[in-house]
Amino acid sequence: MGTQQLEIEVGETAQIYWGGSSTSVGDNWGVLSVEPEGVAEAGFVSGDSVLGFEDWEDTSTGGDGPTALEVTGIAPGTATIRVQYCFREELAEDCDPGSEDGYPTDVTVTVR
Repeated sequence: MGTQQLEIEVGETAQIYWGGSSTSVGDNWGVLSVEPEGVAEAGFVSGDSVLGFEDWEDTSTGGDGPTALEVTGIAPGTATIRVQYCFREELAEDCDPGSEDGYPTDVTVTVR
C-alpha cells in the first residue's frame, strides 16, 4: 500500500478505501499504533460501514467485502497511523502478513 496521506478537520471523520477482504479466511487488517496519541483515532470498518457500500450485503461465503481505514480528527497536529495485515493470526507487528503487501503501512494524518 505504501504511505498514505490524509488531511481532516478536528471532529471530522474520513475513510480511506483499503480494498476487499474476507474475514472468513482470516483476513485481518488492524491499527498497530497512532503516534502521537490524542491527534486522531483510527480503526478499520468493513461491509456496509464503508462509505459508498451502504447497501452492500454479504451473499457469498468466503467472498471479499469492502474494507476502509476510518480516521477521526481529535486535536490539531500531525500523527502517523501504523496499520498491519495479519493472515490468520492476531494483530501484531511480527505476525505473518501473507505477502509483502501486508507489511506495516503508515498513514500520515494532518488534523487542522
